[in-house]
Amino acid sequence: MITYYTMNGIVYSKDSLLLVITNKEKKIINKNSILYYDDKKEKYSIKEDNGYFLSQNNKKYYELLLKVQVNKKYKKNDIIKLTFKDKKNNIIKLLKELIRR
Repeated sequence: MITYYTMNGIVYSKDSLLLVITNKEKKIINKNSILYYDDKKEKYSIKEDNGYFLSQNNKKYYELLLKVQVNKKYKKNDIIKLTFKDKKNNIIKLLKELIRR
């Protein structure tokens, strides 16, 4: 089964997006090289990984800078909704996720 994760990215420049994410989201980004926004498929690479910079309620938040071609209609500091495809999950992980919700 393929799952999709949505995250918000901040436009940093015409070829960079800034993400503030959790460890789980960071693993998803590291496994992939393609993201979707505005019904377009774009390749990306990690330009800069500053490690974790904020810890709240036992959750660590990481700051990543992605190198990706950003549509010209977006200006600096605009927020874009990004979608990442995750690899197949096994049944046990899927059931645990459903029970948690």
